[in-house]
Amino acid sequence: MARGFNYAPGASAEVAQAQETDLDREQLVAFASSRNPVVRERVAERQDLPISVTVTLAHDSTTDVRLALAANPAVSEAILEHLAGDRQRAVVIAVARNPRASDELLARLEEHRRPEVRAAARETRDRTAAPVTAASAPKQERPSLIFATVTEDPGPPASDPTPSETHG
Repeated sequence: MARGFNYAPGASAEVAQAQETDLDREQLVAFASSRNPVVRERVAERQDLPISVTVTLAHDSTTDVRLALAANPAVSEAILEHLAGDRQRAVVIAVARNPRASDELLARLEEHRRPEVRAAARETRDRTAAPVTAASAPKQERPSLIFATVTEDPGPPASDPTPSETHG
């Protein structure tokens, strides 16, 4: 394999193993400290992480790992608070877009020095603060029962059979 491509997604069986659903705590800890950054990134995407693993991954030297963790909707508010101070703009934007980010954190990010971070935080607050009304709710396509009964031709009205017609 060419130098520089040994950690490409799918290049290692360890990447696939890190995505298995039935991993125990020890396996998650081991994968979170893998030398392969793609493995650590896949672990950071998981929603079943123990807090100790999220803390480890929040301090990872690889941006993509911290980015995956910042976008993870299952991470704690404390981890999001930590990642909100990341040097990488993409990580902070992912924090701002995370549905788990608190209103207080989003308010702080709306004051960020980078306009992209401010915009992402505003979008998230607007999305979560907007009440669902009949006008803003997505319209569901359903056949109209009234339309169906009006357009069908039922034919002549059926007459009820009299008792003498049914017995005779």
